This record gives sequence, C-alpha cells and structure tokens, in this order.
Amino acid sequence: MEINQRFLIFLFFSSFVWSSSSGQQKDFVTMPQLAISHDFNASVYAEFFQQAMFYENSSELWMNSSDIGAGIKLNKAFSTELHYRNITFKRQNNQFENRNLIYHTLTYQRKVGKLLLSIRNRTQQLSFAEHFNDNYRSPRWYDRVRLNLSYRYNYYWSCGANGELFFPLNNKDRTGLDQYRIGTSLTRRFNNRLSTAATYQIQQQVGRSGNNTFFVLGLQVNIQI
Repeated sequence: MEINQRFLIFLFFSSFVWSSSSGQQKDFVTMPQLAISHDFNASVYAEFFQQAMFYENSSELWMNSSDIGAGIKLNKAFSTELHYRNITFKRQNNQFENRNLIYHTLTYQRKVGKLLLSIRNRTQQLSFAEHFNDNYRSPRWYDRVRLNLSYRYNYYWSCGANGELFFPLNNKDRTGLDQYRIGTSLTRRFNNRLSTAATYQIQQQVGRSGNNTFFVLGLQVNIQI
C-alpha cells in the first residue's frame, strides 16, 4: 500500500517537473490558496476562498482575490452556488486594478465506485472599475464549462484530472472559444475537516497577442468549520 501511495505522488510531480521545464520558456505561475467552508445543514453551505497568483516565473504578484459564496445541494447529483469575488489585478503598465466578479455555478456529480465525475457550468460577470471612472469598461460576461474526473485511492489520497473551456458572451471581438485549461491534482486528506491539494494547470488563452500560455502550480489548504 505504501509503495502505491508513493507511486501516485511520484507520477504527479514527475508530470509537473517535465511540464514546468518547458513552461520556463514562457511563464511559470505559483498559486497559494485557502478554502474555508461551513455546512449549515445537509443542503445549505457557505464558502470563503482566498487566492494569490505570482507570475514572471513566480517572482511578482500578478493578482490577489477574496471570494465569498453560498451553495445548495439540490439532490445527490446536482448543486448550485452563487459567489462574489473581489480581485486586485496587475495590468501591463504595472498598475494594479480592482475588479469585481459575480458568478453562478450548476454542478452535476456522479460516483461510480472510487471514481467521481463532475460537470460544472459557470456563468460570470466581470466588472473592471467604478462606473464613473475615466477608464471605465463595460462588464464582460463569460460561460465556462468544466469537466473533472477524480479517483479516491483510499481515505487519505485521491488524484484527478480536469479541463475547462471559456466562452465570451458579450465580446464582439471574441465570439468563440476564448481560453482553455487542463490540469491534474493530488489531494491528501487528514481528517473530515482538513485536507490539502497540489494542482498543476496549463492555461492557454486563444486569439490574443503576447504571452498566451501559463503553467500554474497551486497548493490549496481546505478547512471545514
């Protein structure tokens, strides 16, 4: 059993090292995350999420965000959530800009043995600045579809793979696929209230000038209170 656990860890980080070595030619990003959740009852829950991203090969702060949301488990298969996220984002002129994000998700999950399949649809509105600011830009709407497949090896360890597609809804210059992401994850569960997850993701922007590819290594701590 111990050999198999070590193999899972070796497989995950070997893929990371191989991919990030090519990523250094473009842009390597690190992403520490903290997620705190609370169940009010069997159906209703609340979440808080804090995230930072460091780019330029993880040497400079790129963005920082705080997220608060609430969710409802509609039944064993479907759940829905509503979130508000405040984002501080570093633009190309090295000035930080405040952005606000409101999004709604609808998730379907199906468990077969130790495999868990989830499909999530996320509709979001991103606003860039105050309405009366000279640099005001109209809000941008996106529709995002994410597919995730995870395998629980035992109580403590699980791994997964995921992919996500981004579709702009009100951008006349971008009418098709705007961005896609693919990633892997390795999760260590300590008890019913604490777990950590290491993630590796390739983010590819479509139809844009400049650097369009980012290689993101994340480390997330999950706490249930």
